[in-house]
Amino acid sequence: MPNIQSKIAAVEMEETRTINTAIELLTTKMTVEEQQRQQNDCMNLINEYNIPTEVTSYGSLYRYSQLCQFTSAKLIYNKEFLNYDRLAHGNWIAHGNENIERIDTLYDDVVRCVTLETKQILTYIEKQREKCQIKKNSIVRSKTFDLTNINEKLGSDIMLKIKSYIPNQTMVEVYSYHLQKRVLYDKLIEDVLSYNRINLKEIYDITTDIMGKRREQLLLALFRRCVGETRIQEMQVLIQKFKQIFDPVFKNGSTTPRNQYNMRARINAILQVAQNCLCCHHKDEVVKVNIQSAGMDFVDLVNHLYNYSDFKKSHYYIDVIEDNNKKKARTITVSDYEKIKYLREEVGESWKIIACQYGRSSYIAIKRLYEKEKEKEFNEEHKKAREEKRAPYITGFYENAKKNKYFHYIKYGMRNQKHIRKFLSRPLIE
Repeated sequence: MPNIQSKIAAVEMEETRTINTAIELLTTKMTVEEQQRQQNDCMNLINEYNIPTEVTSYGSLYRYSQLCQFTSAKLIYNKEFLNYDRLAHGNWIAHGNENIERIDTLYDDVVRCVTLETKQILTYIEKQREKCQIKKNSIVRSKTFDLTNINEKLGSDIMLKIKSYIPNQTMVEVYSYHLQKRVLYDKLIEDVLSYNRINLKEIYDITTDIMGKRREQLLLALFRRCVGETRIQEMQVLIQKFKQIFDPVFKNGSTTPRNQYNMRARINAILQVAQNCLCCHHKDEVVKVNIQSAGMDFVDLVNHLYNYSDFKKSHYYIDVIEDNNKKKARTITVSDYEKIKYLREEVGESWKIIACQYGRSSYIAIKRLYEKEKEKEFNEEHKKAREEKRAPYITGFYENAKKNKYFHYIKYGMRNQKHIRKFLSRPLIE
C-alpha cells in the first residue's frame, strides 16, 4: 500500500489571510465616496512609513507615494519596494520586533489600499454593465417598433406626448432601426407608386421643400451659438457637416433639390438624409441633438404623407365607410356637383379618391358630371361677365394650384401654415 500520508504532508497549504482580508473588504457595501475617503487615509498612512527610496537615472530620489505603484504587479516585482528584506534593513526608526510589526501593518495598509482601488473599479464596471444591459434591452425593443403603424393608430398628437417621456437617444435608435429595415421605402414604392405615381412626386416635393427650409433654419440658429475667436472655424465645420448630411438631396448646399434621378432614387435620397441626421455624431451635444431631432421629424413627415396618400385613403373609404354603411354605390346626381367641385378644386383630391368617397370603383361617371356642370358654370360666368363688362372669374383645379402656394399640402392634412410649421420650427435646445 502506497504511503499516502507522506504525499499529503508534502503539499504546502496556501496562506489565506491576505485574500480573506481583501474578499471581506470587497463584499462590504459602501459608497464610492466612502471608498475614496478610506483609500486616501490608507495612502496617507503608507506615506508615513518612509519606504526606502530609490535613486533614479537622473540622480533624484524616487519615492513610492503614488497609487499606480501599488496597483501594478510589474512595478512591485521589478522595483521590489515591498520586499521584506529590503524593508527590514531600510532606514527605519524602530528596530527588532517593533520593526517587524511595523512592516506587517504596512502590508495590511497596502492590501486595504489596493483592494479599495479594485473595489472602485469593480463598482464602476458594475454600473456600466447595468447601462450596457439597459442599452441591449433598448436595442431589442427598438428593432421591433414600427413607426408607420404606431403613428397611424395613435396619431401625431399622442405620439408627441409619448416622445416627451422618452430619452432622445432612445428615440433616435427607434427611428434608425425603422429606416434600416426599409419598411417605409418599400411601402412608398410598392403601395403609393403602384396606386398613384403623382402622389409619390408630391411626397418628394413636399419633403424636400420642408427639408430645405428646416436645414437653413437650423443652420442659422446654430450659427448664432458660434462665439469668440473660433467662430469662423466652427461655422465652417457646421457648413461641412450639413453638406455631408443633405448631399443626397441638395447638391453642394444648394436650396434646389436634385432632379436627375428616377423616382425610386429620389425617395431613397430623402430617407438617406433622414438616416444621416439620425447617425450624426458631433462633439457639441447641442448640434448633435438638434440634427437628430430634425431627422426624426423628417421620418415623421414621410410617414404622415404616406398615411395621407391615395393608397391609404382608398383603404380607409373601402374598409371603414363601406363597413359602416354597408350599402351599394349610390347614383351620382347634379346635387353632388358642389361637393365634387370642392374636393377636386379646393382640396386637390384625385378622381380615384373622390370615387371612393361615393363607394364607387370607377370615377368615369363622376368626372363626366363634373365636366358637364363645369362647362355650364363656365358659360354662365362668361355671359354675366359680358353683361357686367368685367373679366370672367374662372375657377378650377389648375387655377387654384397656381394661386395657392401650399395647394398640394392641403390634401395631405396640412391645410394652413400652422400644420406645416410643426415640421419647420422646433425650438433650439440650449
